[in-house]
Amino acid sequence: MTDYLDSAALAARLGIKPASIHRMRSRGDLPEPDRVIGRSPAWLPATIDRWQASRPGHGWRKADVGEVPAPTPAKPVDELLPLPPGDIRFDGTTISAGGMPLAPGRYAFGNAGGVLTVEPHEDDEPTE
Repeated sequence: MTDYLDSAALAARLGIKPASIHRMRSRGDLPEPDRVIGRSPAWLPATIDRWQASRPGHGWRKADVGEVPAPTPAKPVDELLPLPPGDIRFDGTTISAGGMPLAPGRYAFGNAGGVLTVEPHEDDEPTE
């Protein structure tokens, strides 16, 4: 027997409230149900897995594959820049926060007055 997800089970699987399922369905943000049992929509787990894999990002938007966001120009050294939300990462050449590369400058973080300084690498060409 095939197990289908009703609205409540789908909401639990997605970690949202059941009312959000109804709202998303009325906006066309969910795939069409695989079955309608009585008046209740029902989805196969595989349908939801495919849909989730094809969804664009949530919340903090990331650039499309191949698209590199333009770096923000550096501000004067004495002015601290806000650090974008998200994890700070270093890939060997670029420091990024929340998926966005950080331009050279000084960034404020934490409640204790922490400062992250991003300096240009000697191989970087100067920007005008």
